[in-house]
Amino acid sequence: MLTVEIAGYIAAVLIGVSLGLLGSGGSILSLPALIFFFGLEPILATTYSLFIVGVPAIVGSVKQMFAGNIVWKKLFLFGIPSSLGVVVARSYVLPSIPENMLFASLSIKRGDLLVFLFSLLMLAAAMLLLRNNKGARTQRTSARILLVLGFLIGFTAGFLGAGGGFLIVPALLFFGGLTFKEATAMSLTLVGVQCLVGFIADLSQMLIPDLQLLITFTTLTLVGMLIGLRFQSRADVFFLKKILALIILVIGLVLLLNLFFSF
Repeated sequence: MLTVEIAGYIAAVLIGVSLGLLGSGGSILSLPALIFFFGLEPILATTYSLFIVGVPAIVGSVKQMFAGNIVWKKLFLFGIPSSLGVVVARSYVLPSIPENMLFASLSIKRGDLLVFLFSLLMLAAAMLLLRNNKGARTQRTSARILLVLGFLIGFTAGFLGAGGGFLIVPALLFFGGLTFKEATAMSLTLVGVQCLVGFIADLSQMLIPDLQLLITFTTLTLVGMLIGLRFQSRADVFFLKKILALIILVIGLVLLLNLFFSF
């Protein structure tokens, strides 16, 4: 096995640890890993990322359900429009974008546009994580806002092939009136549903994955997630958020620079 592939599989475990500890971080790290370490084309990498993150997130959410950390009313309120947003993005919007687009005199590939938008999402996620927020419960709750945010975050997640955990957790904290523990638990469930809905939508478009890579990467991510869940109560989560934010910031900048110098 090539050294670069070994590094990719190590990254899979670390991605799972992030999911277990923070309820997010899977897709925003798995997509660059699939592109850098396994050379996948960006559009196909988003399909792989949806499955790789979706399966461990669903498994982790089952544990959170038994622990009583799921607020079911707000889960459905946020989750239904979010899943609809994923389907709209993956089944209708993304396939309608031409493979090559012309902006002024510059020709841009669809995959390059996806990488550019994803790198911007990474930078935004890093900024959210770097905020000095201890995750205290807020009293601001709004069903209407949760419905709208659910659709918008689901659409963004579906379009970019990300679970949207870094967007879901702040949304539930600021507008759902949840504690950090509840928000991260519900994020796992919502990320899992969104990712698997998006993956099924992609299969309907006849995107056939490399099953060996998909299963191996997903299994290692699942192992990492179980490790993360085991140490969640003991870890200094807010310190880990800062470290993870710096990693995401660096990767996002590298993606942007690599894209810039490729033109």
